[in-house]
Formats: sequence, C-alpha cells, structure tokens
Amino acid sequence: MTARPAPDEIRDWSRSVGVCDDDPPLVLGGRQGLAAYRDMVGADRLASADPETFGAAIHQRRLSVVTATRALRTPLTWHAEVSEPPPDGDFLLIAMPDAAGSSGDHVVVVTGGSPEPPSSGDLADVAALRIPADELGVGARTLATAGVLIPDTLLAAVAARSVRGFVSSVIARDVRTPTLAAEIAMIDMLSAVVAETGCRTGDVSGTTAYVREQTHELIERHFRDPSLSPAVLAGRLHLSRRQFYRHFEDCDRSVAEMIADRRLQAARVLLISNPAASIASVARACGFASLGAFRFRFRRAYGLGPNEFRDRLAQSRAGGAPASAETSRPVG
Repeated sequence: MTARPAPDEIRDWSRSVGVCDDDPPLVLGGRQGLAAYRDMVGADRLASADPETFGAAIHQRRLSVVTATRALRTPLTWHAEVSEPPPDGDFLLIAMPDAAGSSGDHVVVVTGGSPEPPSSGDLADVAALRIPADELGVGARTLATAGVLIPDTLLAAVAARSVRGFVSSVIARDVRTPTLAAEIAMIDMLSAVVAETGCRTGDVSGTTAYVREQTHELIERHFRDPSLSPAVLAGRLHLSRRQFYRHFEDCDRSVAEMIADRRLQAARVLLISNPAASIASVARACGFASLGAFRFRFRRAYGLGPNEFRDRLAQSRAGGAPASAETSRPVG
C-alpha cells in the first residue's frame, strides 16, 4: 500500500512543479483530508481503498474562469457511473490527465492516461482544470456521456500535455497578467476533445429535430468564433441556406438571435465573475465582432450597457443586497 507523501517528497515535487519553497502546498490526510480533496477537485465519487491512509499535497489557483489544480496524492479509484446532469444545474467539468470518472452532478473528461489508479501503487501526480460546464461549449448530452476514457487520439494526447503544461504554468508563478485569453483557448481545445469523442458517424439526417439539435451543439462549441453565422452553420450541416432556415420557421427566435443570445449569456457571466477584465476583452472572448455590436446587443437585452451593468452589480454587492431583476434577466 502506498504511504502518504513524505515531507521531502512533497518538497521535491513542489520544486519540480516550479513552486518556491515559501509557497508550500496544502497537505491533506486521512478521511477528512479525502473529503476536502474531493471538494477541492470537484469529484465526490473518488474513493480510497483505505481512507485513513489517504494523503495529498495540493497547489490550486482560481483564475478568471477555470480553477487549476496540481496534486501529489495516494492512489484513488473512481466509481464510473454516469448520470444525466440537471438541465439547469451549474455542474462542473474536470479535465484530469491522470484520473477519470464522473460523480453526481459532475463529469470528468480524460485527456490522456488511464481511468484507474497506477497499478504500481506509486503516488499520482494529477493536473486538473475545473471548468464550469456552461463555459465548455458542448451540450449537456455530450457532457453526460463524456465521463469515460477518451480514445487515444492525437488530439487527446495534445490536450493532455496542454492541460499539464497550462496548470503547471499558472501554479508555478505569481499570475498577475490577465489569463482570460489563455483560459478560453484551453476551454476551446477541451471542447474539441469532448466533441470528437461524442461525434456521430453516418449521413446527416434531414429531420428537423436532428438539425435543431446539431445546430444548438454547434453554437455551443463555436459561439466564441466571430465568424459563426447561420450560413456557416448551414454549411457545416451540408444544407443549403433555404433547407437550413426551413427547419427553424416555427421557432420564436432566429438562428442569428440564438448565436447572439449565447454570446450575451457568456459575456454576462464573465462580467460578473471577472470584474477586472476590460469590456473589450469580454466582447472578444465571447465572439462579438466589435465592441459597438456588443454594447448595442447587451443594452437591448438587459436594458443597460455592460459598464452600467457592472457598476450596478458592484453597488449591490457593496450594499449587501442581491442583484436586481434588471441585472439578472434580459429585458422582455
């Protein structure tokens, strides 16, 4: 049975990660330590063969959107049952190169490695990104079935190395420069890995239900691309514009409005969660072609501009009052 990491092992590991001695990791142990580790990583179905012997050293950093974790820990097993996520729940996605599985309202996307603990019983060096599911850019159905080992593809191998490199980079240094663009790049890459795993084979169906489903999936995956448009979506589905539009004739919103609404939703989340980000960087990160277009659509949807939205939210927080309905819901 693997023993808890010793102090000298933890010190050498931290140095190999690039963390200075004056920034020691959080050290956890035993049953309470295992519970704390599950909570930090976001995976409540990770289990130890002997919880009393569990031990881990953790470096963790919360960035603009994602949370990066690097851990040296004793082996854990994974209860790999996959359950449907709640349709409106704020569940999380974890990309872990060295572990796999899913739990409750969480799923794990493996970007390399094995879903089982190391057979040698050695300590596991885990790098993980905890990403809000609504930022990942894939649909709930794909997420719900993604808690399995991703096939050994070139894209998955690149993603695994990228996850480890990105986590190590932000953990090893005092991050003062904005990381939003890099975080979005990582999210987009992991979106592609999930989409590759969940992609379908065969001819594109011509049924309205299928076209609508695929359109929503494509919007989720690509809304950050400023060039995304109904014409681009029609092309990706191998349909003419006329054929494509016919599948949405009885919808309350046009496809262009669906794209704009998804971008606005992402922008609103970033404005709330990342108050230091400039309005221009938020607009770019969410796929708006220009700052003017972003301001116009935001004001039309929420009844006030993005700067006013952020100011009002700050005033609400300072006063201890919840955000008003005007800052919480689109107008109309």
